[in-house]
Amino acid sequence: MVLFLELACIRWFAAYVVFLQFFTNVVLIASFLGMSCGCLAARQPRDWLGYLPFTALGTVLAALAVFAVYHYWSGLSIDVGGQASPQEVFFGTEYRNPDLAQFVVPIDAVAAVFFVLIALMFVGLGQVLGRAFDAYPNRVLGYTLMMRLKQAFSPK
Repeated sequence: MVLFLELACIRWFAAYVVFLQFFTNVVLIASFLGMSCGCLAARQPRDWLGYLPFTALGTVLAALAVFAVYHYWSGLSIDVGGQASPQEVFFGTEYRNPDLAQFVVPIDAVAAVFFVLIALMFVGLGQVLGRAFDAYPNRVLGYTLMMRLKQAFSPK
């Protein structure tokens, strides 16, 4: 489930938050951070998996809100590293001139918000994974098998 959600997030968030398609590693690193924090919280009594539907719904709604606001409000511009420069082209951001926009948001802010939201999504699943690792006597072998499954099902 963790691997499926990770790949789905990388594809889906790049499609709806157009600015994350240039920085797909933001989603990847956020998912690994959330999964790792969940593994660290495996021995805690609090069950973080119960928060997954709420964090997932909040993150998806935030992505849809960014998508809707950017497409329907022409006064908004996302500053992606000086996209007005002719040497650097970010497809999807060149249509708006930040000088004429009423409101300019730096890409760092957009990436930071989604980094935190996506990381929070993976804490519950990481906690379940950590508990499964604790129940398995040979953790290194279990992790090796998980990584081989990931390599087998990852798009090439």
